[in-house]
Amino acid sequence: MNKKAVSTPKLPSLTKREQEIYNLLLKGSSLKEISYELKIKYETVYFHQKNLFNKLDINNNELLVKHLQEPSLKNIIHAENGITPVFAKWSTFADNLGSSINITAANEEINGQYHLCYNISGIFSTDSKCYAGVYAHPDPSTLELMKKMTSFSFKVSGDGNYYAVIITTSDTRKTGNTNHYHKIFETVKDKVSAITVKISDLVQSDAWGEKVKFIQKNAEVLQFNTWSTGNFNIKIWDIKFFL
Repeated sequence: MNKKAVSTPKLPSLTKREQEIYNLLLKGSSLKEISYELKIKYETVYFHQKNLFNKLDINNNELLVKHLQEPSLKNIIHAENGITPVFAKWSTFADNLGSSINITAANEEINGQYHLCYNISGIFSTDSKCYAGVYAHPDPSTLELMKKMTSFSFKVSGDGNYYAVIITTSDTRKTGNTNHYHKIFETVKDKVSAITVKISDLVQSDAWGEKVKFIQKNAEVLQFNTWSTGNFNIKIWDIKFFL
């Protein structure tokens, strides 16, 4: 099983104005040029620059450029409702039957806000024993939330295929007991879908292994699997947990 990790350490959120200045600084714009482009005072630009540098724990623009070169450091999320989980890393897994999967993290603007988006793509084999997906490994505080949450949600930009979101527990990961509790969702090609999953909605698959009871307090990872054969390509962001 091949694995590729994408680290996502926790960082503070930037305001919309700080994000605008952040983007212009990355392009090499001076504070004077930013002031002119955004039609705000130079002193205001300086104030926002100082705040965002403090949030990102850097002290000059050279380090800001270095910040751009490491996608995993751009975890900028505007949480409105629910609790935004923190994942220490993401990893991929795939069979050796023709399936493949890749994941990249990119900070993208969606509807005027910036989110860390996970772009997942690959090929899902037609073999009956095939599998391909990603693990979202929570940090300790997020893991505790997973064990108590009543529901969770996320947004996805789809390709028209079916996918499954899964909570994997230590029980379901026992040797020979690879059964998972999941919810299958359908994406709409080139459209954004908001998916909400109640813990009570999760069902057990008959596809693999011996049936194992779902015990939420033994949760380990949040998992996304492709469910449709052939090429797949989705973007996931704005994951929220609800207690």
